[in-house]
Amino acid sequence: TAPSWMQTLSEQIRFPRTPFMPTDEQLARLRQLRDTLASVYRDTLDGDLAQAAAHVQTLLDGIALTPAVAVGEDRLHAHWAAHSDDPFDDLVAEIAVSALTTVTGHRATLLRKCEAPRCVLYFTRLNARQHWCSDVCGNRARVARSAKTSRKASTERTA
Repeated sequence: TAPSWMQTLSEQIRFPRTPFMPTDEQLARLRQLRDTLASVYRDTLDGDLAQAAAHVQTLLDGIALTPAVAVGEDRLHAHWAAHSDDPFDDLVAEIAVSALTTVTGHRATLLRKCEAPRCVLYFTRLNARQHWCSDVCGNRARVARSAKTSRKASTERTA
């Protein structure tokens, strides 16, 4: 649900910087944003860079961005804010720039689709042995592989 999602965002990644409850219209825009980002990531992995660039440009055209810097405990953090005081615009700006940095430069070479059954997420591959977006998906994939192996062994014994 939207309230629990916004609460999780605020607690775990400290974003949006000004917590708010999205309206139904804003939720619809966030769903559209999600679908557009999935297209960007898919096009990037498929090598259709012109289409990926067009999708990203559409996102960026919809917002006016201001770069900013925040001081963290051990380093500086760059972030992008919209040219408005609306926390929703700020959230969309941050998501759009995050997607932009994911599909450009060296990070684009690390983008992968999660290999777990039924997972629709993408992730940045940090090591060569990483095939899943999370430990949960890794466990799910291993259980599915084990069940498949067990079924195959069972079928061979009865044949």
